[in-house]
Amino acid sequence: MEAVITSHGRLTILFLAILASDHVHAQSSDELLREFSAAERASIQRACYGAGLSGPARFYTCVARKADELRRSPGEPSLVQFLQESRSRRLQHHLANLLHVMLQARWFHSLEMKSLQPPRL
Repeated sequence: MEAVITSHGRLTILFLAILASDHVHAQSSDELLREFSAAERASIQRACYGAGLSGPARFYTCVARKADELRRSPGEPSLVQFLQESRSRRLQHHLANLLHVMLQARWFHSLEMKSLQPPRL
């Protein structure tokens, strides 16, 4: 007795094969992102959302590419230099204001001293 597969049966088999391959890709995606924090994994998955609309293969390709990019990145940026520059700018601003106030005080003091001096004859 020979088994005959109808076109509906072929579609069912094809569908099941696609589901099985998606499951394998999903596991490999989890493996691929295991080294990253939950926030980094979520960020990569969100970045690849659009690619996922074109199918699982594009999604997993995108995930692999983003994971490689993150591995090659220098890491989180340091704000130390920014904070030092910001403090330096604030200090310069405060010193300029202080100098301005001191010059104004000296000018007012000189005016006051002139007004206190007796008139010259």
